Amino acid sequence: VPVTVILRSTASEGLVAWDPVAPARRPLTRSGGGHELTLPALGSVFVLGGGTADAAPSGPGTELPLDGDWRLTLPGLLETTLHGGPVPWTALGPAAAGFAGVGTYATDLVLDDDPGDAVVLLDLGADVGDLARVRVDGVDRGVVWTEPWRVDLTGLLRQGRTTVEIDVANAWMNRLIAEAAAPTGDIFGPVAEVYEPDAPVQTSGLTGPVVLHLYR
Repeated sequence: VPVTVILRSTASEGLVAWDPVAPARRPLTRSGGGHELTLPALGSVFVLGGGTADAAPSGPGTELPLDGDWRLTLPGLLETTLHGGPVPWTALGPAAAGFAGVGTYATDLVLDDDPGDAVVLLDLGADVGDLARVRVDGVDRGVVWTEPWRVDLTGLLRQGRTTVEIDVANAWMNRLIAEAAAPTGDIFGPVAEVYEPDAPVQTSGLTGPVVLHLYR
């Protein structure tokens, strides 16, 4: 559950919370003779004495759902088109459900206007199984491995067509379950027996919805 605490400091300057996941610095609001800090479930930040805070996006912004066609590639196993937005590859049949490795989702985004100096955030949705790397027209924008599943694309979008690629890597669990259910001999015996054949698979890939947020 979220937690709210009041921090007290002997320093006269204000306190700043630095979130290395965002990454962003935000000033803490003065409250009750101290500074109020609210953290989401399992969240954490570094609290710093003073320093420059980042300007938060202002205004309602514009949401652009990327709910068109997406191309999904599971190397050596599957190449398909997903209509209406990305879905986990574990929902695409037994073979895909047993895949472990890096799958790539790709879509083409067409903007009618140039975003200019707008702050642009790509929200990957409710969950990612297990971590993701985002590229825009081949430019690497880094990896996300925890909530919030957001990547800053400011300065990379332009009027016209842009290709967004998302590499998603999952753990080995699903492959071991598939091996236990239908042995191929490709995996060392004792390792293949870690999971029962009927063990539930771990959702892998993008759950969505994937949404682009623009704050001008």
